[in-house]
Parts: sequence; structure tokens; C-alpha cells
Amino acid sequence: MGNDVNKSEGIKHLGEAEEDLSEISETTSTSTTSMTTASGEEKKKSSSLFRMRWRGGSKKGGVDLKGEVKLVILGIAASGKSTFVRQVRTAHNNAYTASELQNYYQIICSNIWDGMKEVCIHMKKHNIDCAVPENSKRTRYFRELPAETPQLTEREIVRIKALWEDSAVQKCVEMMKSEDLAIHNFTYFMERIDEISKPNYVPTNKDVLYARQRSTGASECSVIHNKVRYTLVDMGGQRPERAKWDRALELGVNGIFFFVSVEEFDIQSTEEKGKTKFEISLQTWKELFDNENVMNKLEVFLIFNKIDLLEKKLQKNFKAFQTAFPNYKGDKSRKNAMDHIERVFCKQIPEYFTKPFTCLRCCALDPDLVGDVFNFADKYITEKVLPNEKKGKDKETEKKGKEKK
Repeated sequence: MGNDVNKSEGIKHLGEAEEDLSEISETTSTSTTSMTTASGEEKKKSSSLFRMRWRGGSKKGGVDLKGEVKLVILGIAASGKSTFVRQVRTAHNNAYTASELQNYYQIICSNIWDGMKEVCIHMKKHNIDCAVPENSKRTRYFRELPAETPQLTEREIVRIKALWEDSAVQKCVEMMKSEDLAIHNFTYFMERIDEISKPNYVPTNKDVLYARQRSTGASECSVIHNKVRYTLVDMGGQRPERAKWDRALELGVNGIFFFVSVEEFDIQSTEEKGKTKFEISLQTWKELFDNENVMNKLEVFLIFNKIDLLEKKLQKNFKAFQTAFPNYKGDKSRKNAMDHIERVFCKQIPEYFTKPFTCLRCCALDPDLVGDVFNFADKYITEKVLPNEKKGKDKETEKKGKEKK
């Protein structure tokens, strides 16, 4: 994995320090760039632009639509697809119903139970004893939890808090952060356990973003953005679910957002022994080009997600990155590491694929970066895709008119 290559033909990029999103490059580039969160005045400018653009597209009803676009959101499990879609929905003021929020509450409870169970199993596996002896019984209780988890009663909350405050549990959680992505979400909810355990608790938009649930089948979300109706189809990413992707890419689809979790280079896959989740993602990306619609018709947006977690890993354990990418000769810079990762993905593209495609870098938990990605895609689609579709429809109408005569 990680052979250095120079193939960057056909790529449109959003710059690492991009301030002006008004221009979309039509030229090819051999320099790979990305986006990051700006700082200081640049950050304020970006945030202001983000809010203005989202609000401009959030009107419902009475809108003279410029067109309708359907995007299929792909990527292996836990790549951040659903989080991205939820961000888009939240930004367009599409409020969650009471029923949806109740469902997310149940998901959050399961995330807490499952997270604590995994921590206790990990402690047993690595012979880590609790700092507080009486907590040993509690770890056994969580290891033996049934598949259907109980409610967060007052008694259960006491157990959970007691373990969370144990220094050995905290040590184990830190160990697991480099092995299991779900632990990051578990940590977020444990830091909010007092609020979540209140009788009148209702999940916030941020809580909804962190809630983790396996996606199955296809779920749709529609928003109106800059007078274009976007339908986002979030497809499941587990191996059995990926078998359904070809059917989802049939008529009526305009493009693909393919998500890659870039920090999973050292996380072992549960699908295929001996491979990392990054390698599974790379393999899935390569297989995507076997689809005729991807090759000939659809716009492709390759989204490198979780760049924030990648940066933390580079600083904490750079050797693991070098092991995963033996041909990488750069430093700990996130930009340089991302440049290399992007080249690795470009190498998987068939030589006969000549269409330009877009590479973007993102953190789906950051609303500003999600806004930048969506605005960039929106600008390209409205300027390049929709006009061509209109021309095609006009020609078809003209042809039918001549046939009638």
C-alpha cells in the first residue's frame, strides 16, 4: 500500500488554504491540495460565507428551482457519510421530528452501553485491572451484557459513572482510540452523561451528529440549496450493503460523493483478516469504476474525511503512518500526508477513465468544512452539470418536435 505515483490528471482540487470558492478550475493539476479549517480572520470570513450560503438555500416553498440533483453518498462503514448528510440537513433548518429524536435517544443509549462493554472487554483482553477494586464486578457486568441493552436507569448510570471515573478505564480508553473509531463517539457521550441521564433530555443537533448506527439499505434527505433541490441518498457501507450500490447508481443520479476515512490506516478491518479499513476503502474505490454509469455519466467527488483525527495520529504515532505507507518520505505535516494518500487513491483509477473528478478534504463534524464541500459541489454542478442537462433536454424536445412534423 502507498506506492508513490504522479497520476493526478483530471482532478479538480479545493485548496488547503482556499479563501475564494468562486472559481472552479477546469485544468488538470499535478499538485494535490486540500482544505483545512482557517484561523483568525480567515476563519471568521469562512464561517460568515458558510452561514450566508446555507441560509440562502434554506427557503421552503415558493422557490423557483433551477434544477434537481440526486447525489448518492458512498463509502465503507464508519467513513462519515451519515454524519455529513445530517450536517447538510441541520444547516438547511430541516428540524428533526419528535419521533426521530426519540429514535436518536435510543441510539445514543446503545452507543453508551456498547462503548462501555467494548472498554471492559478490552481491559480483560489486556489484563488491565480497575484502579478501584469494587469496579471489577462492574466490568464483568458490562462484558456479559445481552445484545438488547437496558435503559439508562438511575442504577445503571451509577455503574457507568463509577467505571468512567476509574483511572484504569480512562487509560484503556486512550489505548483504544488508535484501534477503534467508535470510542471517539463514546467519549463524547460520556462527557455529556449528566445531561443525557436527565429525565427531560432531548438530543441536540450535535448529539445527533455523534450518534452511530449501522446504515442499511438507502435513506434519503432532500434540501433546497441556492434554488437547486438536492436529494442525498445515503447508502449502507458494510460489505453486504455495498452489493446494493450498483442498483442505486442507475437512472436519475447525477453524481457520487465517495467518502474515505483517512485515519483508518492502522485500524484492522473486521471484514477481511489481515487488512486495514483503509485498504478496504481503497479496494472499494477501485471496484467502483467497474460500474458503467460511474465510468461514463456520473460526476465523482472523492471526499477525504476525518482529517482532524489523521492530524492527531500523525503527531502521536508517526511511525504507524510510515509503516502503512512505506514509500512516504514526507514529514508529519497533515497536508503532505494527505497529498500522499490522494496519490495512492489516484493510482487505483483505470487509465481509460478520462473524465475530470473532484478531490475534497473534510471533517464531517465541522459545519464550516461541510459547508465548504457542499458549496463547492453546488457551484460545479450548477455551472457545469445542469446547463449540459438542459441542453440535452432541449435537443430531445426539438427532435421529438421534428418527428411529429
